[in-house]
Amino acid sequence: MGDAGDGGDASILRESTTPSVILPIRGHNSTVPIRLFNDTHFGPRSSKDKSWTPFSHLPTELRLHIWQLFVQQHRLIEVDISTPFYRNDPEQPARYYTDCNHLGNVVSGRGYELEIRGPGGYAAALSPLFGVNHEARQVALNFYRVRLPFAGNGIHRELCLNPEYDVLYVQPGYLHTALLPDLLHDVRAYDPKDQGYGSIPQTLFPSQTC
Repeated sequence: MGDAGDGGDASILRESTTPSVILPIRGHNSTVPIRLFNDTHFGPRSSKDKSWTPFSHLPTELRLHIWQLFVQQHRLIEVDISTPFYRNDPEQPARYYTDCNHLGNVVSGRGYELEIRGPGGYAAALSPLFGVNHEARQVALNFYRVRLPFAGNGIHRELCLNPEYDVLYVQPGYLHTALLPDLLHDVRAYDPKDQGYGSIPQTLFPSQTC
């Protein structure tokens, strides 16, 4: 990690040559190329250093524009949502929809837990720009304006989202489907624009079978 003047701050700016992932389609005898949201995770990775040393000498406006272009990527984030068993303890009084966050918005207070699934887990849900330098980190913080605090496996973290680019694929754990509206409410509560996921298609709920 370094400042804009460091030599290796453009090492993550790699040319995307990953082909579309080939998936079988039910009812068809052939396969067709389907581009996934996160198809770069499935492509070959080169160990060759692709850093570009002169990047740090570019004008600030141009560097910021490159960071912005890099961060504007659609993502599919698979999330499990559940409630820890101790939340059912009658000794702990519930404070649902009574407390406000730092933005002055009412939060659900449900105390649900989230688990980020897929390759890399929580680390994969973080933009690599957070670990480059101060300049790139600020671009990522501005882009992922929703920073939703959550607990998972006893660890308190933040899920950084941009509702216009990120799609949440929500898997209700332990049959707590009633927590889905609370999650959507909190995403909006932590959105400085007070928008959140205004359109349900940006959030996918798998069908449940009994």
